[in-house]
Amino acid sequence: MQELGPSIDFSLMCVYDVQKRFGRWDDILAEPAPPEFLVLTTAYYHAHQAIAHAAKKQFDSAEEAFVKFINAKAKVPKDSQEDGLFFQQALKVAEYFVQGEIALQKEDWPVAIWYLKQAVEVEDTLRYSEPPYWLQPVRHALGAVYMKAGMFEQAEETYRKDLSIWRDNAWSLYGLGKALEAQGKRDEASIELAKHQLIWAKADEHQLTTSCKCIEHLD
Repeated sequence: MQELGPSIDFSLMCVYDVQKRFGRWDDILAEPAPPEFLVLTTAYYHAHQAIAHAAKKQFDSAEEAFVKFINAKAKVPKDSQEDGLFFQQALKVAEYFVQGEIALQKEDWPVAIWYLKQAVEVEDTLRYSEPPYWLQPVRHALGAVYMKAGMFEQAEETYRKDLSIWRDNAWSLYGLGKALEAQGKRDEASIELAKHQLIWAKADEHQLTTSCKCIEHLD
């Protein structure tokens, strides 16, 4: 198993991203720590532990998990291979994202926005991959924070940019609709929300109320 570590590391860490995507904080916290030879998965594990603790307002535990993430991140090889470069960039996204998540759960919107914007800048440098090096677009969280901060034009811009990259994704369509609605652009909002409903109709999840489960409602 240890010999296979480098070849499976990238795939195994995706479980945490999926749990985060759907706000399954207790599931994340119940996950056993991966073996240490899975260095990338271990770093992602601690990052998502921090995010889950923050979502549950357990801020001391979130900070402790963030320190563990930083220590684990330092153990990921900085080799000259192309994937090594993008893994390091993805971990930089995680570093900014976790700090943004802790700030947003404290409702410190300016700090959350700063960290999430840094995460977006790094995320935009990642090359295309299946699955992506960072699974959940950071703009889904950034747009939600803008909404909570009452910065509706910035939220609209953020969701439109995300839709230019990930066309017709239901999360940003919902966020865009709510951002337009908040600006009194009801006709445009109705169009985007109708697109969202059409795409989301066959989803297993209940009706969305947010673009990121870290913030339950955009209203």
